[in-house]
Amino acid sequence: MRLTLGALTPMQRVKPLEIIGVRSRAPCIVAHILAASACWGAAACIERSTARTEDPYTIVPWTTLIIAVFSFPPAALVWTWPSTTEALMLFVTGLLSAIGTLAWTNASSMARPRW
Repeated sequence: MRLTLGALTPMQRVKPLEIIGVRSRAPCIVAHILAASACWGAAACIERSTARTEDPYTIVPWTTLIIAVFSFPPAALVWTWPSTTEALMLFVTGLLSAIGTLAWTNASSMARPRW
């Protein structure tokens, strides 16, 4: 595949992951992306099936807690304190994520099961 981006000439070969800056560990990155996709798919199925019997206002805090517990060990390895701007962006991201998860879980509880 040949691709021209910015200062690249048409004869330079660019691998898809090199566009976002990944060069040497591409197979490892792809494996992590596939594993994360499988985990999120499983979480979506679990949330959807749980939404039939539980209140969305119960599911969302539990989901948040489980994600925080599993995210803590890898995050602790590379943790640096955020600046004020970064902390504000993290807060807004968390708030919007909670609202989105609540909306999705609420919609899942109202949807008819397909199976």
